Amino acid sequence: QFLRMMRATSHAEWLEAMKHIVKPEELAAWERHLAEEKAKFDKEIPVLLKPALDQMSTLWKSGLDTEVSNLVVTLGLNEERAKVLEPAAKAALERAEKRYTSLAKEQLDKVDSSYREQILKRGRYYVRFDDNDLPQNDPAFKEALQQLLTPDEKKRLAAAQEERKTRRVHVMGQIMVSELDKKMAFTAGQRERLLPIAERLVKDVEDLFPAHRTNYSFDFEPQKFFSAAARAKDEELKAILDPVQLARW
Repeated sequence: QFLRMMRATSHAEWLEAMKHIVKPEELAAWERHLAEEKAKFDKEIPVLLKPALDQMSTLWKSGLDTEVSNLVVTLGLNEERAKVLEPAAKAALERAEKRYTSLAKEQLDKVDSSYREQILKRGRYYVRFDDNDLPQNDPAFKEALQQLLTPDEKKRLAAAQEERKTRRVHVMGQIMVSELDKKMAFTAGQRERLLPIAERLVKDVEDLFPAHRTNYSFDFEPQKFFSAAARAKDEELKAILDPVQLARW
Protein backbone atom coordinates (compact mmCIF):
# COMPACT_ATOMS: atom_id res chain seq x y z
CA GLN A 1 0.00 0.00 0.00
CA PHE A 2 2.84 2.38 0.84
CA LEU A 3 4.52 1.69 -2.50
CA ARG A 4 1.21 2.26 -4.26
CA MET A 5 0.94 5.65 -2.56
CA MET A 6 4.52 6.58 -3.52
CA ARG A 7 3.78 5.79 -7.17
CA ALA A 8 0.76 8.09 -7.22
CA THR A 9 1.28 10.83 -9.82
CA SER A 10 -1.69 13.08 -9.08
CA HIS A 11 -3.67 14.32 -6.11
CA ALA A 12 -6.61 12.09 -7.08
CA GLU A 13 -4.35 9.04 -7.23
CA TRP A 14 -2.79 10.00 -3.92
CA LEU A 15 -6.22 10.22 -2.30
CA GLU A 16 -7.18 6.84 -3.70
CA ALA A 17 -4.00 5.32 -2.28
CA MET A 18 -4.55 6.97 1.09
CA LYS A 19 -8.03 5.42 1.36
CA HIS A 20 -6.35 2.06 1.86
CA ILE A 21 -4.18 3.35 4.71
CA VAL A 22 -6.10 5.84 6.86
CA LYS A 23 -9.63 6.08 8.14
CA PRO A 24 -12.18 8.14 6.17
CA GLU A 25 -12.51 10.72 8.95
CA GLU A 26 -8.73 11.09 9.13
CA LEU A 27 -8.51 11.58 5.40
CA ALA A 28 -11.31 14.16 5.53
CA ALA A 29 -9.50 16.02 8.29
CA TRP A 30 -6.30 16.05 6.24
CA GLU A 31 -8.15 17.37 3.22
CA ARG A 32 -9.64 20.17 5.33
CA HIS A 33 -6.18 21.02 6.61
CA LEU A 34 -4.80 21.22 3.07
CA ALA A 35 -7.71 23.40 1.97
CA GLU A 36 -7.18 25.76 4.92
CA GLU A 37 -3.47 26.04 4.18
CA LYS A 38 -4.20 26.69 0.50
CA ALA A 39 -6.76 29.38 1.38
CA LYS A 40 -4.26 31.04 3.74
CA PHE A 41 -1.61 30.96 1.01
CA ASP A 42 -4.00 32.44 -1.57
CA LYS A 43 -4.53 35.45 0.68
CA GLU A 44 -0.77 36.02 0.69
CA ILE A 45 -0.44 36.00 -3.10
CA PRO A 46 -0.98 39.78 -3.59
CA VAL A 47 1.75 40.46 -1.01
CA LEU A 48 4.10 37.95 -2.64
CA LEU A 49 3.60 39.46 -6.09
CA LYS A 50 3.83 43.12 -5.13
CA PRO A 51 7.67 43.52 -5.15
CA ALA A 52 8.01 41.88 -8.57
CA LEU A 53 4.93 43.54 -10.01
CA ASP A 54 6.05 46.99 -8.85
CA GLN A 55 9.44 46.42 -10.46
CA MET A 56 7.91 45.11 -13.67
CA SER A 57 5.40 47.94 -13.89
CA THR A 58 8.19 50.52 -13.57
CA LEU A 59 10.16 48.85 -16.37
CA TRP A 60 7.08 48.44 -18.55
CA LYS A 61 6.13 52.10 -18.15
CA SER A 62 9.70 53.09 -18.97
CA GLY A 63 9.50 50.91 -22.07
CA LEU A 64 6.26 52.53 -23.18
CA ASP A 65 7.66 56.00 -22.54
CA THR A 66 10.73 55.09 -24.60
CA GLU A 67 8.51 53.82 -27.39
CA VAL A 68 6.65 57.12 -27.54
CA SER A 69 9.85 59.17 -27.16
CA ASN A 70 11.40 57.33 -30.09
CA LEU A 71 8.40 58.26 -32.20
CA VAL A 72 8.67 61.91 -31.21
CA VAL A 73 12.39 62.05 -32.00
CA THR A 74 12.28 59.90 -35.15
CA LEU A 75 9.23 61.48 -36.72
CA GLY A 76 9.31 64.91 -35.13
CA LEU A 77 5.86 64.52 -33.59
CA ASN A 78 4.64 67.37 -31.44
CA GLU A 79 3.73 66.73 -27.80
CA GLU A 80 0.00 67.11 -28.40
CA ARG A 81 -0.04 64.26 -30.90
CA ALA A 82 2.10 62.09 -28.63
CA LYS A 83 -0.31 62.63 -25.74
CA VAL A 84 -3.01 60.90 -27.77
CA LEU A 85 -1.24 57.63 -26.98
CA GLU A 86 -1.31 58.13 -23.20
CA PRO A 87 -4.73 56.50 -22.58
CA ALA A 88 -3.79 53.52 -24.78
CA ALA A 89 -0.43 53.17 -23.02
CA LYS A 90 -2.05 53.30 -19.59
CA ALA A 91 -4.61 50.66 -20.58
CA ALA A 92 -1.88 48.45 -22.06
CA LEU A 93 0.09 48.70 -18.82
CA GLU A 94 -2.95 47.73 -16.76
CA ARG A 95 -3.65 44.75 -19.00
CA ALA A 96 -0.03 43.61 -18.67
CA GLU A 97 -0.26 43.83 -14.88
CA LYS A 98 -3.44 41.75 -14.93
CA ARG A 99 -1.84 39.14 -17.22
CA TYR A 100 1.18 38.97 -14.95
CA THR A 101 -0.99 38.49 -11.86
CA SER A 102 -3.17 35.91 -13.58
CA LEU A 103 -0.14 33.94 -14.81
CA ALA A 104 1.41 33.99 -11.34
CA LYS A 105 -1.79 32.78 -9.68
CA GLU A 106 -2.11 30.02 -12.27
CA GLN A 107 1.42 28.85 -11.52
CA LEU A 108 1.05 29.14 -7.75
CA ASP A 109 -2.20 27.20 -7.84
CA LYS A 110 -0.26 24.15 -9.04
CA VAL A 111 2.55 24.11 -6.46
CA ASP A 112 2.53 21.66 -3.57
CA SER A 113 2.50 22.60 0.11
CA SER A 114 6.27 22.26 0.63
CA TYR A 115 7.05 24.64 -2.24
CA ARG A 116 4.40 27.06 -0.97
CA GLU A 117 6.27 27.18 2.33
CA GLN A 118 9.50 28.01 0.52
CA ILE A 119 7.79 30.82 -1.39
CA LEU A 120 6.33 32.23 1.82
CA LYS A 121 9.77 32.22 3.42
CA ARG A 122 11.22 34.14 0.48
CA GLY A 123 8.37 36.59 0.66
CA ARG A 124 8.19 37.16 -3.08
CA TYR A 125 7.46 35.39 -6.35
CA TYR A 126 8.60 36.23 -9.87
CA VAL A 127 7.10 35.22 -13.19
CA ARG A 128 8.97 35.15 -16.47
CA PHE A 129 7.04 37.29 -18.91
CA ASP A 130 7.19 36.62 -22.63
CA ASP A 131 8.04 39.54 -24.94
CA ASN A 132 4.69 39.10 -26.65
CA ASP A 133 3.00 40.03 -23.37
CA LEU A 134 4.84 43.32 -22.97
CA PRO A 135 2.67 46.46 -23.09
CA GLN A 136 4.54 47.65 -26.21
CA ASN A 137 3.20 44.58 -28.02
CA ASP A 138 -0.34 44.97 -26.74
CA PRO A 139 -2.64 44.74 -29.82
CA ALA A 140 -4.79 47.70 -28.74
CA PHE A 141 -1.73 49.88 -28.11
CA LYS A 142 -0.24 48.96 -31.48
CA GLU A 143 -3.55 49.75 -33.14
CA ALA A 144 -3.65 53.16 -31.44
CA LEU A 145 -0.13 53.75 -32.71
CA GLN A 146 -1.13 52.88 -36.27
CA GLN A 147 -4.12 55.20 -36.11
CA LEU A 148 -1.95 58.07 -34.89
CA LEU A 149 0.55 57.93 -37.75
CA THR A 150 0.04 59.00 -41.33
CA PRO A 151 1.04 56.62 -44.17
CA ASP A 152 4.16 58.70 -44.80
CA GLU A 153 5.11 58.59 -41.11
CA LYS A 154 4.69 54.81 -41.04
CA LYS A 155 7.11 54.50 -43.97
CA ARG A 156 9.62 56.79 -42.29
CA LEU A 157 9.34 54.86 -39.05
CA ALA A 158 9.89 51.52 -40.80
CA ALA A 159 12.93 52.95 -42.61
CA ALA A 160 14.37 54.28 -39.34
CA GLN A 161 13.88 50.93 -37.63
CA GLU A 162 15.59 49.12 -40.50
CA GLU A 163 18.49 51.57 -40.40
CA ARG A 164 18.82 51.04 -36.65
CA LYS A 165 18.96 47.28 -37.13
CA THR A 166 21.59 47.65 -39.85
CA ARG A 167 23.77 49.67 -37.47
CA ARG A 168 23.28 47.08 -34.76
CA VAL A 169 24.19 44.24 -37.12
CA HIS A 170 27.46 46.04 -37.84
CA VAL A 171 28.20 46.52 -34.13
CA MET A 172 27.32 42.93 -33.27
CA GLY A 173 29.55 41.76 -36.13
CA GLN A 174 32.41 43.80 -34.72
CA ILE A 175 31.88 42.26 -31.29
CA MET A 176 31.91 38.76 -32.78
CA VAL A 177 35.20 39.41 -34.58
CA SER A 178 36.64 40.91 -31.39
CA GLU A 179 35.65 37.87 -29.30
CA LEU A 180 37.10 35.47 -31.85
CA ASP A 181 40.22 37.63 -32.17
CA LYS A 182 40.96 36.94 -28.49
CA LYS A 183 41.15 33.24 -29.30
CA MET A 184 42.86 33.35 -32.71
CA ALA A 185 44.90 36.54 -32.95
CA PHE A 186 43.71 37.84 -36.33
CA THR A 187 45.68 40.23 -38.44
CA ALA A 188 44.15 43.59 -39.35
CA GLY A 189 43.43 42.26 -42.84
CA GLN A 190 41.73 39.15 -41.48
CA ARG A 191 39.52 41.22 -39.18
CA GLU A 192 38.43 43.35 -42.09
CA ARG A 193 37.60 40.34 -44.29
CA LEU A 194 35.83 38.49 -41.49
CA LEU A 195 33.53 41.38 -40.59
CA PRO A 196 31.02 40.87 -43.47
CA ILE A 197 30.83 37.16 -42.60
CA ALA A 198 30.26 37.97 -38.93
CA GLU A 199 27.52 40.47 -39.78
CA ARG A 200 25.74 37.86 -41.86
CA LEU A 201 25.97 35.30 -39.08
CA VAL A 202 24.75 37.53 -36.23
CA LYS A 203 21.78 39.13 -37.94
CA ASP A 204 19.57 36.07 -37.42
CA VAL A 205 20.45 35.62 -33.74
CA GLU A 206 17.32 37.03 -32.08
CA ASP A 207 18.91 37.30 -28.63
CA LEU A 208 21.33 39.88 -30.00
CA PHE A 209 18.51 42.13 -31.18
CA PRO A 210 16.11 42.60 -28.21
CA ALA A 211 13.11 44.61 -29.31
CA HIS A 212 12.03 45.88 -25.90
CA ARG A 213 13.25 46.30 -22.37
CA THR A 214 12.10 43.65 -19.92
CA ASN A 215 13.00 42.75 -16.36
CA TYR A 216 15.90 40.74 -17.72
CA SER A 217 19.19 42.31 -18.71
CA PHE A 218 20.59 41.75 -22.17
CA ASP A 219 23.67 39.64 -21.58
CA PHE A 220 25.64 39.32 -24.79
CA GLU A 221 27.89 36.56 -23.52
CA PRO A 222 30.64 35.30 -25.87
CA GLN A 223 28.92 31.92 -26.29
CA LYS A 224 26.18 33.55 -28.36
CA PHE A 225 28.77 34.79 -30.83
CA PHE A 226 30.67 31.50 -30.83
CA SER A 227 27.47 29.60 -31.60
CA ALA A 228 26.76 31.92 -34.51
CA ALA A 229 30.34 31.62 -35.73
CA ALA A 230 29.99 27.83 -35.87
CA ARG A 231 27.58 28.30 -38.79
CA ALA A 232 30.28 29.78 -41.01
CA LYS A 233 31.24 27.70 -44.05
CA ASP A 234 34.74 26.22 -44.23
CA GLU A 235 35.06 27.31 -47.85
CA GLU A 236 34.78 31.01 -47.01
CA LEU A 237 37.05 30.72 -43.96
CA LYS A 238 39.87 28.85 -45.74
CA ALA A 239 40.53 31.88 -47.91
CA ILE A 240 41.03 34.07 -44.83
CA LEU A 241 42.42 31.96 -41.96
CA ASP A 242 45.62 29.98 -41.67
CA PRO A 243 45.36 26.22 -40.89
CA VAL A 244 45.86 26.71 -37.13
CA GLN A 245 43.21 29.42 -36.91
CA LEU A 246 40.82 27.38 -39.04
CA ALA A 247 41.20 24.40 -36.72
CA ARG A 248 40.53 26.57 -33.68
CA TRP A 249 37.47 28.17 -35.34
